[in-house]
Amino acid sequence: MSALSLATAGSTAIPTLEWAEYKWLGTIALHNWEAFNQGRGTWKAVRAATNARRRKREKHAGQERDSYGPNDDPLELDVDSPVVNVQLPPRPEQVRAYEWLLAHESELLQATLAYFYRHWWTILLTYSYDDDDNANRHSLPAKLRAPEELRGLIELHRVYIKGEHTDGVAHIGLALSCDWDTEHGMGVYTCRSEVLGFGSSDLAAGDLDDAFELDEEGDE
Repeated sequence: MSALSLATAGSTAIPTLEWAEYKWLGTIALHNWEAFNQGRGTWKAVRAATNARRRKREKHAGQERDSYGPNDDPLELDVDSPVVNVQLPPRPEQVRAYEWLLAHESELLQATLAYFYRHWWTILLTYSYDDDDNANRHSLPAKLRAPEELRGLIELHRVYIKGEHTDGVAHIGLALSCDWDTEHGMGVYTCRSEVLGFGSSDLAAGDLDDAFELDEEGDE
């Protein structure tokens, strides 16, 4: 793999990226998301409260959750090449998306939590919880008390900066693990601080055609 360091016109730079066959790979530091993942800082009290409610549900059901500790590895960063399979540096729209994310990561975190809070019932209906192989089905609340209750149910692992853009800022995909699909994970497709769709983890690397269709009436 060959390395690339991209400096922008401002003081921010995309970190060193490695070319891997058809895309650029690196890491990204998103302190708000990392605190959310690990339940640190202001999330510490939220973690304690949501864990207590989850354990109460599990005790009532007589089943324990498959537990995984928070991931301490750096968040991975994927940047699409402007031309598929061609080793070209990221376009200005992608650099702007990276800079926007560093400056507004908290907005995107809150928008993501709000999206899942708003569509929680539809998300539950999207998956089958009658499957005895799903050890986490009793961990999930039938109704979220607040968006912050998603702490401990989802965790960000990888960020994708895409070739598609709107008004000069590239779209961003988020790949997360989630309690309701431990095998496939979850993907979120975003533009700035707006969540445009969610699906399996493939959505984070793909496009909106891979998003699940939501029954908006069921969310009312």
